[in-house]
Amino acid sequence: MANRTISHIVVASLAGVAMATYLLHRWRKAWKRKRMQAADPIIIETTDALDMAMTRIADDISRFKVISLDCEWCSEKDGRRRPVALLQLATASGYSVLIRLCKLKRHSLSQSLKDLLMDKGILKVGVAVLDDANRLLNDHGLITRGCLDLRHLVYRHLPRDLRSKFTGGLSNLAEIYLDESLNKSDNVRCGNWEAEVLSQEQVKYGAQDVLVAMEIFLEIVHRKLSRIPEQPDSSFWNGVGTMCQGLVDIKYKSKASERKTNTNVLTLDRDKLSINKSSNAYKPRQSQMYHNCRLIAPDGQMLCTCHRQKAEWYVKKGIGTEVSQEPYTVQLNFEPSGMPGLDRAYYLQDKANMCVVCGREDSYIRKNIVPHEYRRHFPEKLKKHTSHDVLLLCLPCHQLSSNYDRIIRQQLVEEYNAPITNTTNARYREDPEKVKARSAAKALQRHKKFGQLPEKRVAELEGVLAKFWNMERVDEDVVNDTVTMSVKCENEDFQGSHGEKVIATVMKEENGLQKFERRWRQNFLETMKPEFLPVLWSVHHRHKTTDGDENKMS
Repeated sequence: MANRTISHIVVASLAGVAMATYLLHRWRKAWKRKRMQAADPIIIETTDALDMAMTRIADDISRFKVISLDCEWCSEKDGRRRPVALLQLATASGYSVLIRLCKLKRHSLSQSLKDLLMDKGILKVGVAVLDDANRLLNDHGLITRGCLDLRHLVYRHLPRDLRSKFTGGLSNLAEIYLDESLNKSDNVRCGNWEAEVLSQEQVKYGAQDVLVAMEIFLEIVHRKLSRIPEQPDSSFWNGVGTMCQGLVDIKYKSKASERKTNTNVLTLDRDKLSINKSSNAYKPRQSQMYHNCRLIAPDGQMLCTCHRQKAEWYVKKGIGTEVSQEPYTVQLNFEPSGMPGLDRAYYLQDKANMCVVCGREDSYIRKNIVPHEYRRHFPEKLKKHTSHDVLLLCLPCHQLSSNYDRIIRQQLVEEYNAPITNTTNARYREDPEKVKARSAAKALQRHKKFGQLPEKRVAELEGVLAKFWNMERVDEDVVNDTVTMSVKCENEDFQGSHGEKVIATVMKEENGLQKFERRWRQNFLETMKPEFLPVLWSVHHRHKTTDGDENKMS
């Protein structure tokens, strides 16, 4: 009798727990839906509205340092993407904003928005969020750091028995984590995001994506940490940090695509950078940059510090004599024509082998403060001895600095009407008729080897070649010649390279090259805030203090 009573109690208890769990699940689901629909999204089309919204967002992220991010854009008839028209953001409180970038000028974007996007301490979550970050940079000069692709987080923390359901899209994640089905209508998704007024469907669609992305992130965190406090403490953020470790600012690649291809994608993980070893891009130096060897004139005057290999070259050529091993010093046997002039002291000091921004000493590469695409078009005498504008940066700092360079570069495109070389502004273009003929020849060549084409298709391809070469019959030699044929021809609409056109115009301006150099140097100081610059490094290096021809730079 007692055992039966105990059994009844156990069954009743289990039923109670099951019912409580079910009710809690229903309550949490209703609570999440309510939060996603709590308030209408704020549509922003003016600078004042953006400033007000950023104040509210700043208040939210002071408690929970995460925002969700997404972008929308239009496409041309030929499929080319237009600039991002809409930037969507949402906070953990359910506050969402739709920023209509197509109605805001680049210079009118608030500094608070730029700082928010650039702050790596604030996570930006979403699906393919790093792709959106690249679009914002290319289209609007907005640098976005701290990007976390939700698919990384899902793949790391989703139980193995559920991984078969994971296909990677936002709708798929919403079904897995929120038990919600999203309305992803192609008519809305591919609609006109640059319209004078967004439709209600567009507004709902735009807000839905970022609100759902935020809820998915919160649900993943809740399942892992079993709590999401109203006022997150350090232990909570340590837990979130552990969950996301090694995933921030990393491009997501599906396991299938990783098996199919091995691309040269640059990935940034805090202070570690991983790239395809077959690529020379962003390849760190294997030896010291600065050896701080000395060259001195016949009268003993110090000329400069230099690489040991350069100093040894003078000795090997018999035009210099080694006078000291520590530091390695070579005295020239001739009077050099280019004795140090203005700002000579910079070239006489020892320089440290470290990143001038953060001080990192174990990995660094050369950074051209004035990019080579512009410097190469300077007058010949101004291209020489420009080591002042070559500094050392670690890999993460170099990548960030390059992103800032792209902003200045885009400004120069607009200021000097100098389009960047691309498919429409290239010195050479592909002749479509030649491309068509070569493609036909390649198909015929493959057919001869594998015999997979029907006779009708072979006749069509031979007809393409016969028409192209204006002949009645196509033989094997014609096919082979067409396969190796160059399809490029001069582009009559080519406007000249971007760098060449910019510098040609700059040199016509009063003190143009001086101002141009100062612009790049000042940009580096303001954006990167280097803490370990060589002592005598200067924005005004080699620039005369008096007005005059820029070519008189020392």
